[in-house]
Amino acid sequence: MADATDVDKAKADAEAKEAQELLEKIKAKGLKLYSDEEMKESIRRRDEALKKLDKFEAEEKKSKEAKLLEEKKYEELVKTKSSELEREQLEKKSLAEKVKAYEEREQKERDELLATIKDDKDKEIASALPSVDLVRKFVEKIESQTGGPSTARGVKTATQDASPFKALEGESYTEYQRRLGKLKQERGR
Repeated sequence: MADATDVDKAKADAEAKEAQELLEKIKAKGLKLYSDEEMKESIRRRDEALKKLDKFEAEEKKSKEAKLLEEKKYEELVKTKSSELEREQLEKKSLAEKVKAYEEREQKERDELLATIKDDKDKEIASALPSVDLVRKFVEKIESQTGGPSTARGVKTATQDASPFKALEGESYTEYQRRLGKLKQERGR
């Protein structure tokens, strides 16, 4: 039981350290992190501005239509409405095509990234991530820790036998942390 709690604690400490390092990298790049409250307030203000714009455009449209009706320009009104409808339909079709192309490109990239991960546990974690950007970062992290995509475990070389504190080839960061925890327990630390 003590082994499992120590391993869990070591794992949690390692994950906290990784999260802190990622936060520091983001800050070093000059990017700003916003709290949930700030994001909600920004979204609320944007929505209010969009509502005001929609209301203004609707009022302007109504006044223009009323003016045309007053002037008995029914034909012009019909032409205007028809051209608006056609333009909106073309715009909708164009947007739908762009969205489909984007989603296909994102899915293809996600599948390619997942294909580079050989460890089933790592692949399961990566497939649960919501965006391609997060999957890409996860794959980069795995590659930086192992020197490449995750591979079969348990292969030792002569240089690795020399120092038990170095990561084994193909060993994931989590497995490395567990092994280090066991080594520390054996040495009484």
